[in-house]
Amino acid sequence: MIRRSFLIKLLLFLTLFLAFKGLILYPFTAVGVDFGKHYIAAQRVLKGESPYTGDDMYLAFNYPQFVAWTNLPILIFKNPAVAEKAWDVANVILVLLTAFVAAVGYRPDEKWLASHIKVPWWSIALFLTLFYSPNTAGLRPGNLSSWVLLFITLLGWAIYRQKDVLTGVLLILSALLKVLPIFLLIPYIMARRKKVLIGAGASLGVYFLILLVTGTLKNEVFFITHVLPNVGERWSIISTSIPYVVTRHHFPATHSNPVAMRELSVLWSLIVILPYLWVSFRYRRLLWSANGEIIFFVIGVILAPLVPPLLEYHHLVWVFPALLLTFHLAQRGLLRGAYLAIAALGFFWLCISGSLADVIYFPGFPFLSTNAFVLLILYITLIIVLGQSNKRNKDRQDLHDLQDEKEYKSC
Repeated sequence: MIRRSFLIKLLLFLTLFLAFKGLILYPFTAVGVDFGKHYIAAQRVLKGESPYTGDDMYLAFNYPQFVAWTNLPILIFKNPAVAEKAWDVANVILVLLTAFVAAVGYRPDEKWLASHIKVPWWSIALFLTLFYSPNTAGLRPGNLSSWVLLFITLLGWAIYRQKDVLTGVLLILSALLKVLPIFLLIPYIMARRKKVLIGAGASLGVYFLILLVTGTLKNEVFFITHVLPNVGERWSIISTSIPYVVTRHHFPATHSNPVAMRELSVLWSLIVILPYLWVSFRYRRLLWSANGEIIFFVIGVILAPLVPPLLEYHHLVWVFPALLLTFHLAQRGLLRGAYLAIAALGFFWLCISGSLADVIYFPGFPFLSTNAFVLLILYITLIIVLGQSNKRNKDRQDLHDLQDEKEYKSC
């Protein structure tokens, strides 16, 4: 049997190797092609201008205005080249903070870990943070993904630890970085989870007041009405979403038609969202249980990259807390057998596909184009797991009611 100390040393060695590659080699040896738009957006909002208008920024800066505000500190550096290095350092720190949250906040039961994995959770959490390569892929172009990664991981921690008001706050903060997490609010609305909704409502209210006071509400309206609907068309050449992958390889005439692709993308978004809406209503009572809430969250973050027309590899940072929470679902027996195997294989592929794409090329088999299909399989699998969890809860309730009836008749 392999000694525990050897496994820990092996994990640490692999973690250090991944840290060198992902946290040093990637951000500090590559040109941050995305950094420029964040620097300009920060300059624009500081001057009271819109970060979305002008030939240089329209559809280039495709984030809520909140993002430009969070980037204001980089303007301390007047030289953009120096500012970019500071940006890279800040993004690396955010990834390390995520690793800390994963190690401290997502710890499963120690007895279960000791009997099944035999290494301490902190070593697993550090390794997974860097082995899940979307987490560091965004460092290469100087993307915003490190912010997204930290906030969505914090949101997962708040849900895992049953911090309702904080869950609502972090959900909205995540949606102010990228709009997609707003979908995670749907089950809470269906289940009428008041504390979560209070946290979310208060956060949105504060943001709205800031927009009113600063006179920047019109910029946010422009973002919603003119930027979001056109992002997919602008970046279609790099998108690996299912509609763009399928049409790119099999229906080139449709792929080259912007109107057809816009309609197809909307149709696809509806197709993948509708099951989430249905289970949010059908199984809304499950959201009042800790395990049910976690499954809903895992489904939601897997859904997030599937919905928009633009999908890049670093967008998969949304899914990282789902990988961490898989340990909890396995520990509780909610994810087992074939479903656990599918989840393990799916997450493993998401971890390595970006690295494989860097070093191997098979004509006709682009690695990154497979990720959306893997996400779809994981999405369907977790919806089935949610349904089974609901059935088990119902069976337990029926048994409880039957026992109550027997006790009543015996009196």
